[in-house]
This record gives sequence, C-alpha cells and structure tokens, in this order.
Amino acid sequence: MKTLHSTLLAATMLAVAWSGPAMAEGKADRAKKAIAVAEAKISAADTAGADTLLAVDQAKAKQALADAREDLSAGRKEEAIETANQAAMIADANLGQAQRMKAERTAARVEAAKTRAHRSPCRGGQDRRRHCPAAGQRGFATGRRPTGCRSQ
Repeated sequence: MKTLHSTLLAATMLAVAWSGPAMAEGKADRAKKAIAVAEAKISAADTAGADTLLAVDQAKAKQALADAREDLSAGRKEEAIETANQAAMIADANLGQAQRMKAERTAARVEAAKTRAHRSPCRGGQDRRRHCPAAGQRGFATGRRPTGCRSQ
C-alpha cells in the first residue's frame, strides 16, 4: 500500500512539474488573445468615433492596452491578461457611448428637420403667394400648417 501511495505521489509531482511550463505557455496565449480582443474593441470604438467624441476615455483604453503589452513582454502574464481585459471593457463602453451619442445626434437632426419643415409649409421656401393657396390664412402666421399647403 505504501508503495502504491508513493508511486501515485511521484506521478502527481511529475505531472505538476511537466504541466508548469505548459500552464505558463497557456497564460501567455491567453494574454495574447486578451490583447488581440482589446485591440479589436479599441479599433471598433475608434471607427465609431470614440477617438473624437470620447478622446479622454479612449486614451485610457489605449494606455491600458500599452500597459498590457508591457506586462506581457516583462513576463507578467496574469497582469497582462487583467490589464488587457480592462482595456477591452473601457473600449467596449466607449463604443456603446459613441453609438448612443451618434444616435442622439441623428435623432436631433431629424427632429430639427421636421421642425423646419413644419415652420416652412411651402416646398423649398418658395414664394408662398404663388405656390401655397393657404398663404393668406390665419394659421400660417401661428406656425400651424395650413390645410391647403402642398408640403404635407
């Protein structure tokens, strides 16, 4: 029984000794993948306009990515993974925020265009008397769209 126990112990220790470099190599691969993911997310956020809309936050993500690369090159694989994941999270948040900001600006532009169209009921700002039969009606002066206007 003692021989079996010591054999199992020796086999386990040997497996741990062999798996040490394999595990470290796995961490390096994980760090490289995390850095690649962070690079992709930062690039996507830049494409969405985060580099101009959210310059400070995007700079933080890029700095975290640079730190992750430095950690990996210095052999600090765990730190590299954590820092790259942090860079990816910042870039992901920047991407979402940039998309929201663009959507809000687009909605504001559409609303402004609708308001302008409502204020100028005749097409293209043309002479109201000639092109809008309702030009002489009272609703025209109050900002309401006249009933006979062609721009409805």
